Amino acid sequence: MERGGGSPQGRQGQQQNIFYKLANGDIPAKTVFENQLFRAILDKEPATKGHTLILPKDEMQISPQLSPEHCAALAEAVKEVSGLLLQGLGAEGTNVFVANGPEAGQNAPHVIVHVIPRSENDGVGLQPKPKEIADDAFDEARSRLEAALGVSDEPRPEPDSGADNDVDLDQVQNRFS
Repeated sequence: MERGGGSPQGRQGQQQNIFYKLANGDIPAKTVFENQLFRAILDKEPATKGHTLILPKDEMQISPQLSPEHCAALAEAVKEVSGLLLQGLGAEGTNVFVANGPEAGQNAPHVIVHVIPRSENDGVGLQPKPKEIADDAFDEARSRLEAALGVSDEPRPEPDSGADNDVDLDQVQNRFS
């Protein structure tokens, strides 16, 4: 995919996006890692010292839009950045997370992978509270996921053939409006 790929309207929107500009070096940032497809920078509003953002250089709003090539390069970036934080800062662990969509806490229409160095009693609250789920709800979720994966007898939902990696970019963009 070309830098800034997608629809002309999408490119224009992304070119105005601060994270797209940071990913492509158009805005100065404290870069700690870079490969062909991603740039990792220190977060200016960190949860802890060394909190790093891994940003794709291409136009991608949520992680399901990542190609297999992007996934491989992202895995390399996560491994390298986590290692840097563990060795270079003496972190005792790291959290790696992505928020896909505003409902999940995503604040910008660009994939952002957070790598947060952790230490005991650092005050960062990333522990979801468990919920009681009825057995029939588990069964329904499993059935729907199996159907989506094509491993059950239930019909698999048809992907939108016009979207990048089966994700409708316009639909995602509208959720940030």
